[in-house]
Amino acid sequence: MHIYIYSSGLNRVLFLTISTFTEFLCILLYAFYFPRLPIVKYYRSKAASEGSKTVTADLAAAGVQTQADIEVSNDAKVVPTRLSTMQIFKQNIDFCLDLFLIYVLTLSIFPGFIYENTGNHQLGTWYFKRLFSKHASYPLVLVAMYNVLDLISRYIPLIKCLKIESRKGLLIAILLRFLFVPAYYFTAKYADQGWMILLTSILGLTNGYLTVCVMTVAPKGYNGPEQNALGNILVLFLLGGIFAGVCLDWLWLIAFNKILRFEKLIQQRPVCLFGSLHKESIPVSWEKPKIGWTKLNFDGSSKPEVGKASIGGLFRNHKAEFLLGYAESIGKANSIIAELAALRRGLELVLENGWSDVWLEGDAKTLLQIIAQRRQIRCAEAQRQIRSDGNIYLLVLI
Repeated sequence: MHIYIYSSGLNRVLFLTISTFTEFLCILLYAFYFPRLPIVKYYRSKAASEGSKTVTADLAAAGVQTQADIEVSNDAKVVPTRLSTMQIFKQNIDFCLDLFLIYVLTLSIFPGFIYENTGNHQLGTWYFKRLFSKHASYPLVLVAMYNVLDLISRYIPLIKCLKIESRKGLLIAILLRFLFVPAYYFTAKYADQGWMILLTSILGLTNGYLTVCVMTVAPKGYNGPEQNALGNILVLFLLGGIFAGVCLDWLWLIAFNKILRFEKLIQQRPVCLFGSLHKESIPVSWEKPKIGWTKLNFDGSSKPEVGKASIGGLFRNHKAEFLLGYAESIGKANSIIAELAALRRGLELVLENGWSDVWLEGDAKTLLQIIAQRRQIRCAEAQRQIRSDGNIYLLVLI
């Protein structure tokens, strides 16, 4: 029997809708509102007066007349000097390396490693669970903290005394960020949720702060066309760092055997230790759930001669790692009531730990029929527990 529990898709649709609306809003603001800001007009006019040709159309759209539009005599024309792109690159190779290293490190950790390798922590009854929601997800809290601190840190360089302008100082600070690699490894392995949230917050803080420092210090001393060329070079290395970071994220997972491990746990040579009704042995296999899901194997049994029953279950994540287990005696009960009690206890632990995507697996065909056909059963408490949360639905598969 396979039973999947999945949360309502309303949250996902709402998230996608808000994200899409925000993206379109940013595009419209950039196209129509941003060019009319006085500060934008000032710097674009300054760049155009220094010979930049890329801002002419933007200024025309904003209704600003440039010097290029005013007819002057050939004798009065002054052709501004400009360094070649290669010269600009050679003079700023350290800034290019800075941006590349910032995003190589950040994207090798965030969001893949944070979501996949931050241990088996769950927020439980901890403060953050109460603060955000009853079913708050630990990785989502980490991602939220990273983004909030990344946003805040981008305004820190506005305070002049807190801004790093030394080229050597920026490079040292960026190289020190690689200490995050061993820090994340040991924190995920040995520390608790609080340390992981603190570490992720510092990652976001340093990412936004150092990015702004590099992007604002690098163009100083160049005219408009040279600044445009330097900006393109810096963005190219930034994108290269993002790409390399994503690739390293996958290599990290592979190095620690987090990918393609335990695709299926199967008993290759099943052996019956006692008499069986089956003429041939039945191979038993355990398959991993989908990425991000949790799987519960539950079972209940009883001794007909004495009427005593026990239940148990085992939770594993999509990497086949042990999360939680339970076993207890429930007194006198038949096998069907024992199976229902095992399922009920498993669902209680699912709700307590805030797991929203759970795959339940059991071996009781009668229990499957009860859930699939919604038959009336004596154990009303177990039936209520199965449908106790309106945000959880059961999809039954044979």
